[in-house]
Amino acid sequence: MTFKVHLNQYLKCAECRYNGIFKNKSTQEILLKTYVEKGILPELDFMESGEFTEMVANVKRTF
Repeated sequence: MTFKVHLNQYLKCAECRYNGIFKNKSTQEILLKTYVEKGILPELDFMESGEFTEMVANVKRTF
């Protein structure tokens, strides 16, 4: 079975991380590991990287 990553999955994940929706650290880690396994995120700490922060800033400038 092939898993296809959709943009909306990535955006939901990014929104949850960026807005602090993950209240429990262990739940956050479990979910992020799943996203990495499915290819939605390139690595576990990607959303804490400068690259992610820069992408968020670029998106904000667009709107």
